[in-house]
Amino acid sequence: MTRRNSPVLGLLSGLLAGAMVPLMLMPAPAAAQNSTAASKKGTDVLILRKGTVLTGTIESETATAVKFTSDYNGLPFTTEYPKTDILEIKRGAAAPAGGAAPEQATPAPASLNVKVAEDPPVEAASDKTRYAYVTLTGVFGQGISQSPIRKAMKDAVSQRAQVIVFELENTWEQRGGSETKEEKRDIEARFDEFHRAEEILDVIGKELPDMATDAGMEPPRVVFWVRRAMGGAAFFPLMSKEVYFHPEGRVGGIGNLATMLKGHERVVEKQISLRLKRAVGWAHLSGYPYAEDLVRAMTQDWYVCSVKFENGRPVLFEGLPTNPGEELLTDDAKEGNRDTIDQIARHTGNDVLILNERNAKLIGFSKGTVETKSELLAALRLDRAGVDVGTRSERDMTDWRTGLDRTMARVQELWREYAEVRVEGDWEARRRARSTQIQKLEALKAIFRQWGEGLDPYQLAPLGIPIGGDGTPDLAIIDNWIEKIRMQQQLDRR
Repeated sequence: MTRRNSPVLGLLSGLLAGAMVPLMLMPAPAAAQNSTAASKKGTDVLILRKGTVLTGTIESETATAVKFTSDYNGLPFTTEYPKTDILEIKRGAAAPAGGAAPEQATPAPASLNVKVAEDPPVEAASDKTRYAYVTLTGVFGQGISQSPIRKAMKDAVSQRAQVIVFELENTWEQRGGSETKEEKRDIEARFDEFHRAEEILDVIGKELPDMATDAGMEPPRVVFWVRRAMGGAAFFPLMSKEVYFHPEGRVGGIGNLATMLKGHERVVEKQISLRLKRAVGWAHLSGYPYAEDLVRAMTQDWYVCSVKFENGRPVLFEGLPTNPGEELLTDDAKEGNRDTIDQIARHTGNDVLILNERNAKLIGFSKGTVETKSELLAALRLDRAGVDVGTRSERDMTDWRTGLDRTMARVQELWREYAEVRVEGDWEARRRARSTQIQKLEALKAIFRQWGEGLDPYQLAPLGIPIGGDGTPDLAIIDNWIEKIRMQQQLDRR
């Protein structure tokens, strides 16, 4: 039903789960390639956090991983282990009696991220407001994902940013391609991406305040400038107290809550109620007094919503306007009121509420309309009274998007290379082929641990890569593949 939970993906994954899709780990950045010299052959020990103890040789080591050659039932293989998976490293610990004394164990670092020199704190006059400007672009759930945003927030807090400004413009594209007109209505409305959105909302709405508190500072103000926030990205500005719109800005595309679930009527009603309650909870963070009416109007096409004004303040209510001073926001989507495909494509219909710069300002959701970054900073009074301390935060997002592009290209390239691997020939040739398979599958796991959340399952599944229920690569199935290869080698005879 979603990019992350689609029946199509389930079918693809089921058909291809038996395939073994190996690939090699992407080359680490040049800055992380400074490895230590290999230890004495066969004298090293890795103790993994899951309890596995490996004896073999450290081939190389970087700031984030250890490449280790070991032996499994006569099958030597080389694997790169992230240091977050390693409890202890003992160099020379397996040396024979009288050999060199083991070196002291090296503790694993706390993060997979390569340790780089921090940007020096940005100096500013005491009367300057420190802000971090962060651009959120790309496909929701891929280029816009929780890990890079979390890192960007940590870097912003390290620079003691008082305001974090998000420029939001997600790529909005149709999924699939052969749907009927009725199916396209639901495709263009993706409340079903809410689960994915919550993973990111947690970072901004919960983790960020905690980071600030731990740093001994007040939580930063969070501002959104919306160019496009469609599908799952629509939930981001709903939780902010300060939202600005581009003249062509749109927030919406989540209007299929009433139709996305199928099954027993009461069960469906309960599931809809639970999802609505969680979405409204995030919207309440903005302080908007009519959060529930707003979310209902944006997510349920049967909900008729209008706006009236009391003492100059907008009030949303369920029902049709009763006087000229009130305005209809959404109708009941029935019969002659149903939006056309063209209206849906242009976001001009009113079956569900699509916020634009006009109606967002009308209901008091938008603080204003600005066309450029300069105008936005001026509206926030940061053009002269502020200093941008978010250079590294912005770089975090750029590095993530660039890394995703390289990773997907590498996956596709290595899949083609894998097709040439054959387990045939004499016993030694078969052993080498299986060893290569294991190396590549272990490398695959390492890639997916770092990049899995942002890779597109609609591109991965056709390759034969198993996709879990959350839309990310299923590492448990890959582990099963590895175990089967090892068993095949055990049973093989010279």
